[in-house]
Amino acid sequence: MARVRLYGTPHKGLRHALNLFVSLAGRLHYDVKAEVDELKKIGHDLFMLLDEHAANEEGYLLKPLEERCPGGGHDNHQEHELIEKEQAHLAQSLKNLDGKQDQEVGHLFYLQASAFQAYYLEHIYKEETVTEPLLQKYFTDEELLRLDEVLRKETFKDEKRSFLLLPLWLKYIVPETSERENIMMLKQLKGGLPVPLFDAICVAIKTSINEKQYNSLMGKIG
Repeated sequence: MARVRLYGTPHKGLRHALNLFVSLAGRLHYDVKAEVDELKKIGHDLFMLLDEHAANEEGYLLKPLEERCPGGGHDNHQEHELIEKEQAHLAQSLKNLDGKQDQEVGHLFYLQASAFQAYYLEHIYKEETVTEPLLQKYFTDEELLRLDEVLRKETFKDEKRSFLLLPLWLKYIVPETSERENIMMLKQLKGGLPVPLFDAICVAIKTSINEKQYNSLMGKIG
């Protein structure tokens, strides 16, 4: 029987956001401000999700893991510190772009973004193949679900934070997830969230998948 996995869903969203960011960085014209602004928009989303995920992991997964398995989150802590530094450098490089750079500057930025992507993908791969099994070893499925519930309650108790983060997460998670899983996830959210918040999530999702996919999904969640 499949065990509860707490990393898989958010990691799908992060992989998707990273891929969109790096892909656009590789093909845009750095002397066209509108294109640079689009890159900055995706970058803003990406960095917000990266920060949120790291904070959630440190506070709600690694801390409990360390209590039961001392040292179990050591490598994660170290890698998070390095990622935070590299992310700050990348964010500053993105901020410096103003639509007046030549393609050589753009190429260097693309390489920087690609290097960050490569390291981050390796990091979350290790989380799914090393840290996740540790969580499953030291916690029952019921305990893992309770950890997830505590995290959700922390997010939901701040209305402004909920309206900012939940639509953003779903915007990037849904395109990388099977329709069957999306239906299950959205039905659960629809039953537990205020109508305005669920509507905001639907608006965000509509921007990230095509019309046929969106209509099919909405028709099946009721």
